[in-house]
Amino acid sequence: MIGETQTTLMLGTDTFYNGYANYGKREYFSSVRFGVAGAEKLKPHTREHWQSEFGVTIYEGYGVT
Repeated sequence: MIGETQTTLMLGTDTFYNGYANYGKREYFSSVRFGVAGAEKLKPHTREHWQSEFGVTIYEGYGVT
C-alpha cells in the first residue's frame, strides 16, 4: 500500500517499525522520506537499521507530549 500511494511519511511504534523492516523489501519503502516513532522508546538498532537498509530517518516522537 505504501508503494501504491507513494507515502512519504510513516508514523508508528518501534515494534511496528521492526516488524515492517523484518518482512519488507527496500522497494516497498522507496517513497518514504522519514518516519516518526512514538508510544514507546525508539531503539537505536531500529533507527540504524532503517537508515542503512531503507535510507529512511526515523525521528523520536516518544515523550513529545
